[in-house]
Amino acid sequence: MSAALSPDGRWLAYTAETTGAQEIWVRPYPGPGAPIRVSPGGGAEPVWAKNGRELYYLQQRMMMAVAVDAANGFNFKPAVQLFETSHLRSNQPPSYDVTADSRFVVLKPHTTVDEPITVVFNWTEMLSSGASRIH
Repeated sequence: MSAALSPDGRWLAYTAETTGAQEIWVRPYPGPGAPIRVSPGGGAEPVWAKNGRELYYLQQRMMMAVAVDAANGFNFKPAVQLFETSHLRSNQPPSYDVTADSRFVVLKPHTTVDEPITVVFNWTEMLSSGASRIH
């Protein structure tokens, strides 16, 4: 499922159901090396901090952060909860990102329709008849 390559290109974080539940795993890229589970409480949509020192993921509705030290192997601290979110979710590409100054950008759910939706049937016939505009 969703995957993210670390900024230095040495580590691949991804979502897998190896244990029967969605969790975040990290493995050396391109390898070899064994995968390392970083989210024992479940997780999805991994995203690396731009500096590579944190890995973020979603655990249900909680945004989680894992402090990472990948200078000599892959060392990390237990995840900490940052905030609760109800943004729109996606697997790939992820439904959020983190800026270089550690601000989160998320997809906000849109619950009302502001504009009517227009469905055009037989649009290829309109092209061949020389119609210049769709009303």
